[in-house]
Parts: sequence; C-alpha cells; structure tokens
Amino acid sequence: MLLKLKEEKPNLVSFCGLMPDQTEASFVVWQLTDQEVKHFLAPEIAVHRSLTKVSLFDNKIGDEGAKALAEALRENNTVTKLDLHLNKIGDEGA
Repeated sequence: MLLKLKEEKPNLVSFCGLMPDQTEASFVVWQLTDQEVKHFLAPEIAVHRSLTKVSLFDNKIGDEGAKALAEALRENNTVTKLDLHLNKIGDEGA
C-alpha cells in the first residue's frame, strides 16, 4: 500500500513529516507502536542525513521497535542523541 501511495504521489518526501534539512525530530508522546516505528520512522531515520537528535520519549515502543531503530542507526551515522525513555523496551530490545 505504501509503495502504491508513493507511486501515486511522487512528490511525497516523508511519511513522518521530516524535512530534508531538519536536524532534530521530536515524537514525544505520539504513542508510537513497534509497527509504526518499524514501517515508517526507522526507514526514514536510516536515510535522513541531517538528523542529529531524535526524541521518542513516552511512546509505546517495545523490543521490535527498538530493533528497527538499531538497524536504522547502523545506516545513519549523523544521529548522536536518541531519547527512548518511558517506552516499553525490554531486555531483548535493549
């Protein structure tokens, strides 16, 4: 469905609202779930080269979302600050 949407809207740049030159992103209290992080946010973080700080304070991110973020950060070396406190990340996600 997402690929079809992108095909229909070729000027679509971001599913999460990130601007090309944005250096900080705040998703505080958005109640993001593992699936939203995995399918929308993590892929954007992986390719967004101007971001240096991402705040995901007080969401519903669990182990799967944390794993997706870790994979994204392997691709992105510009993010130096990541706030994940008050989420549902357990030992496996950590």
